[in-house]
Amino acid sequence: MKYINENPTKTEKILFERYGLYLIYKDEDSYRYAPIHIENQYVYPSSVEVENDMVEWEHVILFDIFTETVTIHGNYDSIGITLIHERMKELNFN
Repeated sequence: MKYINENPTKTEKILFERYGLYLIYKDEDSYRYAPIHIENQYVYPSSVEVENDMVEWEHVILFDIFTETVTIHGNYDSIGITLIHERMKELNFN
């Protein structure tokens, strides 16, 4: 699959660099991120093509625009939680 995020925010870049989280789906209702495994995990790519088994589907983070909630499937330290909160602010969640 090919995933594209040509204009990542500062927070999206850090989420990728620290946790491998990349935008895998976006529409008017939600943003969905999942950890992906690529060779250079330290440089944010504007697009990435990975096999299905290189995406950690069981660790998806879903930002729901309509309800202004986040569904987290995984374990994150305080830095990860802070970054998720920063992304909520970028999406104008109350």
